[in-house]
Amino acid sequence: MIERVEEFHKEFVALIENVEGLRFATRAKELQVEAIAQLQSFKAKAKELKAEKVAEGIEDLANRMLSYEQTLQALIQELRMWVALKEDKSDEAWDALIDAQTAARIAVRAHNISRHLWVFIKRLHALEKLLFPPVAFMSVGVLIKHSTCSICDSDYGDCDHLKGKVYMGEICAQVVRDAKLLEVSIVPKPADKHCRILQFTDNGVTRDVLTWRVIPTQAEKD
Repeated sequence: MIERVEEFHKEFVALIENVEGLRFATRAKELQVEAIAQLQSFKAKAKELKAEKVAEGIEDLANRMLSYEQTLQALIQELRMWVALKEDKSDEAWDALIDAQTAARIAVRAHNISRHLWVFIKRLHALEKLLFPPVAFMSVGVLIKHSTCSICDSDYGDCDHLKGKVYMGEICAQVVRDAKLLEVSIVPKPADKHCRILQFTDNGVTRDVLTWRVIPTQAEKD
């Protein structure tokens, strides 16, 4: 049962070694795009093998495959960030970097096979500070009226599953079904770094936070 996973691991290590050298700004965009395609194909293989282990009821191997899957996703998103920056798509680059950070954290949480990824995570956070200007984040305060468990679909709190923990190859989430918005705040450390201020206006001039470009008014566009 474990033989296929060990075989996958060997292929996984070989692929990572080939891709490792492309995670830099100066590497050719076409090579990075090609690597993204390779990683996506191998990620599909990881997902397929994970489903096989879930069907067999082997939780440790299912969680291990989730860890591989999320590691591949983190690499895909980092490479997408470099490509987006080269294409002058700053917003896409930011979103890709944040998705890479999230995937890497899930990989570490899923299985101890990926505990070494803390170095990768630190690198991703360093890239956030080096490549992008300071960003103001938003956070919402809500009163949750009804939520369910993503694992068993029971009302959250009525089952034994805990959000953020991995069960049989799947990370548990609290799915909010009904909530009341209480407030919106500017925070230094948000739960979701996708929730950020995109533009600001000063002395009648509106600028994009990331590019610093002036955003024309609707009248100017017309």
